[in-house]
Amino acid sequence: MLRSMADIVVDEDVVLAASPDAVWDYFHAPEGYALFVGYGPIPALVRVEWLEGDHERVGSIGRVRFADGSTQRERVLRSERPHHYAIAIDEFSSVFRFVVREAREDVHFVAEDGKTRLVRRFTFTPRNALAVPIALVIRGLFRRAVQRNHEGLVRHFG
Repeated sequence: MLRSMADIVVDEDVVLAASPDAVWDYFHAPEGYALFVGYGPIPALVRVEWLEGDHERVGSIGRVRFADGSTQRERVLRSERPHHYAIAIDEFSSVFRFVVREAREDVHFVAEDGKTRLVRRFTFTPRNALAVPIALVIRGLFRRAVQRNHEGLVRHFG
């Protein structure tokens, strides 16, 4: 969905057969990170290295490393275990840096009939109006990468 000239949004959700606490723990574990396998030109996530703090503390800074050697910085905006997690993403080293100035991921862990609905929103801010058409193409590829990530989570939680 194009919310304005500045924002391109990807919304995806999935129901997982586990409690919000269990999903939160796995989502932030190295094994959980490894389930982001990418799609097409969107690379797989290899690891998150916390440079300052950790995923539990607002203001913490992490460096994400991808299978193609690229990196990005993540800053924790909200960490309300096990309900809401939000990060700002920038300092892209990949060609993505020419298209997107920054991104944000908001994740909600919603208890639902003994399971957890994982609700994710990614908001991308293109560098300029000329980058919007390219960002819209990337949005489709990124959406598929998130769906593949969710498929892995479903397999893990049964």
